[in-house]
Amino acid sequence: MPKLIINKEQKEENFDAIAPQKNHPVLITTNAQPQSKGRGGFGKAFFVLFLFAAGGAVWFYFQYANLQAQLTDFQAIQAQNQEAQDEGISLLDRINQHILLPHNEEPKIITLKNIQELKNKETFYEYAQDGDALVQFHSLEIIYNSAADVIVNARTRGTVAGAETRAVQGAITIDIRNGAGVAGLAGKTAETFKGVKDFIVQSVGNASRSDYSKTIVVNLSNKEASGLEKQFNATSVRDLPAGEQPSSADVVIILGKS
Repeated sequence: MPKLIINKEQKEENFDAIAPQKNHPVLITTNAQPQSKGRGGFGKAFFVLFLFAAGGAVWFYFQYANLQAQLTDFQAIQAQNQEAQDEGISLLDRINQHILLPHNEEPKIITLKNIQELKNKETFYEYAQDGDALVQFHSLEIIYNSAADVIVNARTRGTVAGAETRAVQGAITIDIRNGAGVAGLAGKTAETFKGVKDFIVQSVGNASRSDYSKTIVVNLSNKEASGLEKQFNATSVRDLPAGEQPSSADVVIILGKS
């Protein structure tokens, strides 16, 4: 068979017909994230949720522990009260060792709870605690801490006369008034008498004025008040300053700026 004669032009034409055409590549992008990154995002979200849950668990634990501690204290006080009753020593007998209680009258006795709410309403409860006994007579009201065996506070109710107005055997009742205009001064001063059996803070409040320059000790019952005079560096007087409200306490202390 004779050889085919193909010239150069025909050869190139045949090659172009069967060879791939030269094209520029096209880059195609999508919004899909690589699989590994997706797993990482889920891990971060799980870690944040774990931290949130752990923080909540810690908060609830401390709240629970605080409530348990309060419950334990309350139960201890209740147990001591029951122990005293079992020994034949009534609550009133124990209180009567500190205070002359009214005769021929059955008081109402309440175990204090939610004491913070009472403190917000009346300064009378300022130093009381959950579990303290509130003993209410017609003429007298007493807060008694059985665990420490102390009178936390006492005040008269209504107008009464004689020894029941003082309600204390040998002790001096005190009315503390803030006359210096310093917030909380009367309450802080009352705290210095806490647990002192010779004195009972009957009431805490503000004086009629807030510009007293010096502290005044008013001895309304002519009791031995030299200790108070020394404590407050003041000579006692017998009459309240003009404008001050009357008091049933033995001594009225009007706190001044010095």
